[in-house]
Amino acid sequence: MTQVQAIMTPWSPVGDFMLMWLQMLPITVLVAWLTGRLLGVRRRSLLMAFAAGSAGSLVGCTLAAPGAVGTMLLLASVFTMAATVGLQLLARPQPTATLRALPTRAPHPLRWLRRRLQRLGRYSQITRLAVHHGLGPYLGLGRGHKPDGAAHAPERRARLALEQAGGMFVKLGQMLSTRPDVVPPALAHELTGLQEQVAPADPAAVRALLEQELGAPVDAVFAAFDWTPVAAASIAQAHAARLATGEQVIVKVQRPGIDQLVEQDLAIMLQLARRVQTRTSWGATYGVGDLAAEFADNLRQELDFEAEARNITEVAAGLADTPEVHAPTVYAQLSTSRVLVMERLEGVSVGQADRLDGLGVDREKLADILLRSTLRPMLNGERFHGDPHPGNVMVLADGRLGLLDFGATGRLDALERASVTDLLTLAFR
Repeated sequence: MTQVQAIMTPWSPVGDFMLMWLQMLPITVLVAWLTGRLLGVRRRSLLMAFAAGSAGSLVGCTLAAPGAVGTMLLLASVFTMAATVGLQLLARPQPTATLRALPTRAPHPLRWLRRRLQRLGRYSQITRLAVHHGLGPYLGLGRGHKPDGAAHAPERRARLALEQAGGMFVKLGQMLSTRPDVVPPALAHELTGLQEQVAPADPAAVRALLEQELGAPVDAVFAAFDWTPVAAASIAQAHAARLATGEQVIVKVQRPGIDQLVEQDLAIMLQLARRVQTRTSWGATYGVGDLAAEFADNLRQELDFEAEARNITEVAAGLADTPEVHAPTVYAQLSTSRVLVMERLEGVSVGQADRLDGLGVDREKLADILLRSTLRPMLNGERFHGDPHPGNVMVLADGRLGLLDFGATGRLDALERASVTDLLTLAFR
């Protein structure tokens, strides 16, 4: 017995330390779990709480004097909270160049791996398409091979590649078609032929998203709802509906899951843009990386329908002195970041000249009204419609011009207004 005691005695401080650590552990794990809840992490990991609690308990037992239970508990709790925050930050993905809200939960390892593999597969698809169409050298991807349509001009092959890539690459091509100052005019002209061929989203998924955003069944909010969209694009689709009070409205619904697909394509696009800017002379000349970053910022803003609702309201305020131009009324109480409910406008696109002539409207007068309705708020420092192409402007039944799609708007500062004024003065002198 004496020999056993002699053997155990040197280990008694270690045994006391371990006993104290085990006694402290349930408290620190609870502290870690509560800290995670305060951080707003939706799926609080028990393993993460145990790791943070173990570290906090270990530090508390090490730094506190023996028998100072209060001090030990305080130190353990403080270090547990610090460890929880640190683990959450390490688990979060690194922010991109665009400032966005931090995610509210740590990514699940399998989900993270699946998304990485999807992004890798998508990147491989895009680069194969570029090489297949003989565009590899333009993107810093090597010599590539002779494309099937080698007789086609590079501009047409670029359009075909973007068209086949689909997703956000079609939207990129559509944006470049309006920027002959950035890309060669021949390429800008070719890209005007890009059209989004997007099938409507699953009605069940659209209903689920609507009811989640509105907080009520669709039938309880709308007296009638047409589940066949009047328009479907890559970001959202629009449905005709009628409110219980009788107003005819358009319900713009974000495509379910589109935010993840947008981020996937934008990550690939930005990666390719950096490669082009560093490995090709034309990419460095045109600042392709900055152009792609600007496109990514604008596209992410398009995902926020609350911002678009504010744009409509502000543009309408700027048109208060121009009764010949009308912006749709927004039903703010029914609109969210993913659903936009607004007045339904019926009319004829200004691009349909034959139909306009049939209505007997004065097209020259309408063009003058449209120009003035854009310049007036622009020069007054108010928000103006930034994309008044024929698809976004129509002649209403009462002869007024109606504006659509307020995803792209602008507001000039004092220096920009002065520059535009000087430019117009020189142009009409």
